[in-house]
Amino acid sequence: MWYNREAVHHSQLTEVINPYNPISQQFFQTMGVLALSEEQTASYLARQITAQGFIIGANEIFLVIGNYFPCIIHYRLVRQTAFLRIAIKNLITAL
Repeated sequence: MWYNREAVHHSQLTEVINPYNPISQQFFQTMGVLALSEEQTASYLARQITAQGFIIGANEIFLVIGNYFPCIIHYRLVRQTAFLRIAIKNLITAL
C-alpha cells in the first residue's frame, strides 16, 4: 500500500519538472554551478522526489489509521457498555 501511494505521489511531483519550467531550469543551473552534471542532478532530484513521495504516502496512511482508531475505541466502549447493562440486568433479575 505504501509503495502504491509513493508511486502516485512520485508521478504527481514529477509532472511539473520539465525543460520549460523556469524553476526546473534554475535548479539545474544551480546544480551545474556546484559542479554536478545533468545526470547527477537528475539522479539527485529523482531520489529527493522518491523520498518525498514516501513521506507523503506515510502521512496519508497515518491519517487513515488516525481516523479509524477512534471508531474502533468507540465501538469497543459501546459494545462493552451494552454487555455490562445486560450483565447487571441479569444479576438484578437473579436476585
